[in-house]
Amino acid sequence: MKMPNQSLQISITSTTSVTSAVVASKSPKAFNSTLKGNPTLLTTLCSFALLMGCFTPNAMAQGRPPSLSFQAAYASTQDAEVGQATLGRDLYMFDLKGNHGLNKNWSLGWSLGYDVLDYRWQSGDEALFAGRVTPWSSINRYNLSMSVGYRDDNWFYSLSPMLQYTWADTASSSDAQSWGLVATAMHRYENGNLLGLGAIYLDDIGKSRVFPFVAVNWRLSDAFVLTNPFDAGFSGPAGLEIIYEMSPAWQLGLGSSRRSQRVLLDDNGQTVEFDEWVGFLRLGWQIGQKVSLNTYAGMMFNGEMELGSGEREKLSNEAALALAFKVEF
Repeated sequence: MKMPNQSLQISITSTTSVTSAVVASKSPKAFNSTLKGNPTLLTTLCSFALLMGCFTPNAMAQGRPPSLSFQAAYASTQDAEVGQATLGRDLYMFDLKGNHGLNKNWSLGWSLGYDVLDYRWQSGDEALFAGRVTPWSSINRYNLSMSVGYRDDNWFYSLSPMLQYTWADTASSSDAQSWGLVATAMHRYENGNLLGLGAIYLDDIGKSRVFPFVAVNWRLSDAFVLTNPFDAGFSGPAGLEIIYEMSPAWQLGLGSSRRSQRVLLDDNGQTVEFDEWVGFLRLGWQIGQKVSLNTYAGMMFNGEMELGSGEREKLSNEAALALAFKVEF
């Protein structure tokens, strides 16, 4: 499975001047204030860094230098109607991933992510959930995951624990913790195709749930491939994408997935959950051996917002655009 995590949540990746401005103006300030106010998150990140420091020399000593990739994503949605209000979203997402081959069969992977989600509300305070919550202007999200993989000639198995903090600017990060576990088993056929099943267990800011999904990487012909476009995780199952390989450098993809996110709104434990489907068209360009650029046009549909106390508001369909940039080292 592949691709950035929030899908046209839209997950996807960008290296525009807008992205650079977000890193410079928002990320350091938000990161420092978060760590000062949340010693648990700071301890987790430090422990993770020490653990990676232990595994990396071991992998390199066995002649398998670790792989490393960086992704930066920007996506923007059209304004959607939410009850008596309207909402537009701008998403800036940054992700650093690594993979270490420990020996012939075992591997260890990890991922660190930081996202900023800006919300453009056009309404009075009473227009959203009949005034039960105050509209928020931004959401911060930090996520950390590790994965252990085992493969032989016919099967691949992976287990991935995850930790995430997601909170609005109307709340603090201390009670915004979620954790989860992704398990996947895939069978490798003689022609090299992979097909299997996976399941996600989430304890998402106090709400437990399970999502099954199909894990696939199947070459239908010389030019067409069926695969998962997103990482399975807090945003939901991995979805499906059919890819047309126009040339070694160019791809055209068509896909869909269910996306969700749960956010802490205040220090009294009130949450809001976004649940929606996304369909997208992707144009991918492999610029070089280790650099790729993807553009996306999509539609988010059948959306709903639900408060932790049970009130719901429908989201009208909304178009979205995104740009994705990835570098491997």
